[in-house]
Amino acid sequence: MRTLLLNMLALGAVRGQNDMDERAEAMVAAMTPHQWIAQMAQVNIGFFTRADGSLNEAAVAECARVGVGALLNGFLDAPTWRRMLSRIQQIYAAHGAPPVLYGLDSVHGANYVHGAVMTPHQINLGASFNAGLVQQLGRLTAKNLAAAGVNWALAPGLDVAQHKRWPRVYETFGEDPHVAANLGVAAVTGIQSVAGVGATFKHFGAYGATSTGDDLGTAFVSDYEILNYYAPPFIAAVDAGVLSGMTGYASINGVPMVVNSRLTVDLLRQDMGFDGVLVTDWEDIYHLNFVHHLARDNREAVAMAMNRSSVDMSMVPYDTSFVGYAESLLKAGVLPSSRFRDSAKRIIRMKLKLGLFEAAMHGADNVARVGSAADRAVALEAARESIVLLKNVNGTLPLPPKARVFLTGPSMDNIGYLCGGWTWEWQGQRDNRVFSGSESIKTAFTRLVGASPTLSYLQGIDITGRDTGERAAALKLARAAEYTVVAIGEAPYAETVGNIPDATLPAGQLQYIRDLADTGTKVVLVLVEGRPRLLDGVTDVVEAVIDAMLPCMMGGQAIAEILLGAVNPSGRLPLTYPKDQAYENMVTPYFRRVDDKCPSGAACVAEWPFGAGLSYTTFVYSAFALSATQINASATLTASVTVTNTGAVAGKEAVLLFVSSAVRSTESKLLKKFAKVTLAPGQSQTVTFELGVEDIGVYAGGIGAGLVKSAEAGAYFVAVKPETVCGAKNLGPLCLSFQYGVADQAVALQMTALARNDRPLIRPQHLVMVFFGSFPSVANWAIDFVRNAFFTVGSKFGFVATASDSIVA
Repeated sequence: MRTLLLNMLALGAVRGQNDMDERAEAMVAAMTPHQWIAQMAQVNIGFFTRADGSLNEAAVAECARVGVGALLNGFLDAPTWRRMLSRIQQIYAAHGAPPVLYGLDSVHGANYVHGAVMTPHQINLGASFNAGLVQQLGRLTAKNLAAAGVNWALAPGLDVAQHKRWPRVYETFGEDPHVAANLGVAAVTGIQSVAGVGATFKHFGAYGATSTGDDLGTAFVSDYEILNYYAPPFIAAVDAGVLSGMTGYASINGVPMVVNSRLTVDLLRQDMGFDGVLVTDWEDIYHLNFVHHLARDNREAVAMAMNRSSVDMSMVPYDTSFVGYAESLLKAGVLPSSRFRDSAKRIIRMKLKLGLFEAAMHGADNVARVGSAADRAVALEAARESIVLLKNVNGTLPLPPKARVFLTGPSMDNIGYLCGGWTWEWQGQRDNRVFSGSESIKTAFTRLVGASPTLSYLQGIDITGRDTGERAAALKLARAAEYTVVAIGEAPYAETVGNIPDATLPAGQLQYIRDLADTGTKVVLVLVEGRPRLLDGVTDVVEAVIDAMLPCMMGGQAIAEILLGAVNPSGRLPLTYPKDQAYENMVTPYFRRVDDKCPSGAACVAEWPFGAGLSYTTFVYSAFALSATQINASATLTASVTVTNTGAVAGKEAVLLFVSSAVRSTESKLLKKFAKVTLAPGQSQTVTFELGVEDIGVYAGGIGAGLVKSAEAGAYFVAVKPETVCGAKNLGPLCLSFQYGVADQAVALQMTALARNDRPLIRPQHLVMVFFGSFPSVANWAIDFVRNAFFTVGSKFGFVATASDSIVA
């Protein structure tokens, strides 16, 4: 194999300026089928380490001899990581093996590099609505990985969260496809701006659409939903040049992703044009045997995955058995050699793009910068911009100077709870011991106010709601305080460990809040949680609510600063926060709701809607205008609005722009653009957005038909601010309309129809089309329709039809 590597290096030198594809093709041509297959295996680092953590070089040499293409996992400081990975790469080179890809889950920063600053989780970044900040955090993550010698960031997560009980909600940017796409591109761009580090979109294929709320739950979704809700973040990442992707665990419509040719071949490779490396999640091919029970054994599982998906790499992860199974299948004629050659080429090309053949490790100059003050500053700003103020009766916050304040609750003095899962360990931390230099909410608050006889603290209850032995004393302190700040929420969890049958917070936590309020103190509630946990009415007895989510290491300071007014909150909820756990309420995103109704017409009352978020100042929107009132497929228009800070303090405002259609009624509205502005008191700024057919069209051709957006001719409405009600009846200062590709008469018909029936006709998993006069070809739309809805428009009839209905006007 040594000859192989020398040949590869020679090819790389000769073709250094040529196309990466040609170089990869030449390198793979010099390899044997065994070597192609070995490149497709990823093995856990535990395979190479002894009980004392030292490197078993004999085991590394065996993997190098086999030619295993990738490794993963571990938790070390950057210098130790770097020494170990340097030795692994040296052993690989000595055996003539191509340099190894080394992947680390990087869920919120370089969370497996000890000493690195861990950033807020992605749900917080969604709440920031700040793509520039997310790009900075992506670069920070990659810089710390490179310092450790790690070349493969298993991030970002681009799942769109549907069921609010799902334990991976905090690993997403929220429930909105555009937010996930926009911030996902920012993360990918930031990660891959660091030499020698590649990003990974995960977890491909509507993983976030779990219908049960449990991790690993099956998702049942239509093509329309996949293409328009779950695929857009992945499409955007592919367009941004992401080097790799990871499949999701979930079965989609009953088909596990690692055998889902429709999604991994037709959609991902054909429609989206992704030609990067696709890796499975942990042991997922073998799950076909012992989880899904589709295969009789692991060998058959490998055969099924290779035949029915475009997966390039198996995260095996405990041994090299994948190589043996795949080789036997090749020799038996079950699998063609081209299947392995194609995947090996993609893997080698990724290694070429990362520059690993020139230098197997990058980032030596970053080692001393791990955990730097600059990194902490970026993480602090992310925490500040992501925390959401949801209730603030009569200006309760910020807390007045010198007020008598009582701090309490299980999350008040616990940094582990602020950080959640994937924090130096898969299931996170449950105390403060490993967070050197970080502050809990209590510690930061105490530092900011200074030693004061008016400040007191007792935990009161634990995270399960049980009395710690201090409850009675805590209530006594609350009675003596003007303000009580209580921090409650969840203990850390990750993946299936976080599955819960009930989304309501523990009864003991909620009763503690009620008891605190009964003392007469003004209660300020701080939520530290990775998903919207139901509150059972306690928001009615508190004066203010802050949703901190999981801001991690710098979150204690950020929360304390917001409580005291040193920082003005600017986060907005990136998902709907349901008020009860009726199924529809838990799974219906903002864009399928109308007022307090879900698509079936059932009551779906939100505790707080998508985009909710208060400030200590006031922002006034004015001069909202569109540059055109009619566009066609080749034209765009500009929407502009002036935002003015009319309050007394500086603040940041996330400006959100929504689009809705007068005719297509699957979505009541969809976020299409956002920007964040910083304004001093009295300052104004005009924000502009460009809109075109990409923003009003839908993918309606079906999976495998190519990603072409089609926009229905008709009237469209554009609104700014999440709370703006926008439609034909509500045209006004913050709600405007334009026409796409229609004559005035047709638009008039549509506007009249909407004025008579302003409530969109929506239903889960169905796209409703209302036809007027002339009708588009139903055969061109792979959509379900709702039957039997008629209404009169002048002398015309509008007809909501199914594909099987004859259409007569």
